[in-house]
Amino acid sequence: ASRDMITNMSDTDFLGMKEMNDPNMITAMKFFQILTLCTFIAMQDYFALIVSHMMKLTAQYGICKESCAALACCSFLDGTRDFEASEQLAHFAMILTEKLKAVEYQSQVYCLIYTLQGWRQHIKLSLTPLMKGYGVGMQTGAIEYAMLNMYSYLSHTFFSGQNLVVLERDLKTYMQQMIEYKQASAHHIVSPVRDAVSKLICSTTDCSLRPHE
Repeated sequence: ASRDMITNMSDTDFLGMKEMNDPNMITAMKFFQILTLCTFIAMQDYFALIVSHMMKLTAQYGICKESCAALACCSFLDGTRDFEASEQLAHFAMILTEKLKAVEYQSQVYCLIYTLQGWRQHIKLSLTPLMKGYGVGMQTGAIEYAMLNMYSYLSHTFFSGQNLVVLERDLKTYMQQMIEYKQASAHHIVSPVRDAVSKLICSTTDCSLRPHE
């Protein structure tokens, strides 16, 4: 119900929502925002439940910086089943992030919105925003989402038909960075992309001529 109420708002009505001022609710939103990361990666059955709670608190008590994350998460959940609602929620997440200057959540917002870009628009259009999400995350300390942005960037680069040799070099650079920052989950999920790129290059060139590392 909260999701439907917000989705059906106009930009004016949405941006005119009161700001959350109950300290207990703000604390709850901050706690739920932290949980969105671990549930998104490892406990996805709980991810939707937490996002639903955040949307309910936003509808009932008003908008806050953490509402940006909630909207982006909800957009992600709708991304493969209700494109129109997903687009609207993504739009609200973006304009609210700008209004509240919620730069600390910008990397999460970009990751969740543009990871599914290819379902709605040409996948190449996601590359610049995903790289921006990576950069902002590294600058603000949101390392987990920075690396998830980079995973999506590398996989979208692969699926959009970019130069494989350049992509292989980028994979080496960023996967090493994932190791350095102890981002095992991102490193694990990007490994199949690296393997596919390596096999495709070997299928069209003499692998014996490639340098051994």
